[in-house]
Amino acid sequence: MSTQEIDPSGDAIITLRSSKAPFAVWEPRPAIKDLSADDPCGGSIEKTENKKMHEKELLLTTPEVDPDAGTVRFLVSSRHLTLASPMIKAMLSNSSGWSEAQKDGAGLYQIEAEGWDETAFTIVLDVLHCRYRKVPQTVELEMLAKIAVVVDYYQVHEAMVLASRTWLGSLKAAELQPTNLNRELCLWLTVASVFTEAEMFKSLTRVAMMQSWAGMKFPADLPIPSGVSSRIQTLRLYCVKLISRVLRGLSEDYVEGRRGCTFECTAMHLGVLTLKMGQLKIGNSIFMGLATLEELTNGLKEMKSPDWYDWRGNSHSCRAKTGSTASVANKVLDDLGYPVDGTLDTLATQLARSVTDMTGLELSDFVKARPGKETLLERLSRFDISGRPRMATMYDR
Repeated sequence: MSTQEIDPSGDAIITLRSSKAPFAVWEPRPAIKDLSADDPCGGSIEKTENKKMHEKELLLTTPEVDPDAGTVRFLVSSRHLTLASPMIKAMLSNSSGWSEAQKDGAGLYQIEAEGWDETAFTIVLDVLHCRYRKVPQTVELEMLAKIAVVVDYYQVHEAMVLASRTWLGSLKAAELQPTNLNRELCLWLTVASVFTEAEMFKSLTRVAMMQSWAGMKFPADLPIPSGVSSRIQTLRLYCVKLISRVLRGLSEDYVEGRRGCTFECTAMHLGVLTLKMGQLKIGNSIFMGLATLEELTNGLKEMKSPDWYDWRGNSHSCRAKTGSTASVANKVLDDLGYPVDGTLDTLATQLARSVTDMTGLELSDFVKARPGKETLLERLSRFDISGRPRMATMYDR
């Protein structure tokens, strides 16, 4: 078992047992196939053999700790650790009752750590011990997410502010933020959550809101705030119900004679609306469960009012005007602040806008505010023990 001397005069040993499990496993949206023609609410999701295979893979990838392999020890300073980490400070407190609080025969604290990436863990320890020459100036997104996991667990956010800002600055300059809900977005969202990037968090959660589906979950091993996924699901369900309610309300308006000026006008508009509702699978629980808001709003934007001409060759343009208080569609659109009159495609576009105009989530709703200004610890970290500025040579090799 190898030992890394983070502090040659250290008084604590951290024994890290790394996990062999894959990091941040992402489960994509299930595929849909074979919608039954005679069962409008039927359909099936490919989950027979594929589901069995996936469950088998999950069992095979359950974190397992090998006591003889993937284990490394770090000689560290308990003073540095307790100053930076409230968790370790509590752990080593005499009143904690933890076994780690008692020194062994050699006068060393023995701290156990499990499951962290060795490289990420080493980088965090180097930063906490002010070994800046050992700290990389840039890291890839994958590594930064692994670092964020360690930072969040040990609650060392404040001590990592300077390094994380440098890494994030380089990463944002080199890579575009994802515009699709996938594993990469989850890694970015982890980084934004842990390192308090509020605008990035809002932007990423909006993408997740527009592209999520019922049952979507973020990888369990990422420290994305627990309420984010449920909030996204709640907003998605609200918007799906909103779209369904307005389209059904418009359909009822045409059937009940509250919209349309003539029989021909009403019949053609109702036909277009019924066709689009069928294409969007409005009322099909399986399809609506897996449909994304992006797909639904794109479908609404594609809706076109029918073009037709009377016997004189004059183009007919029905404004679909209704002042009826019985109109469900009117009430919903009015509550949202959108006009209730207009062509069918205009109304559909307004409905789509009511969804796409939504902003992402606020990070402050899920995590406590963390220091944004330079703290005492940050100021001290800018100087070495003799008082000379350290900033200029922080990352010198």
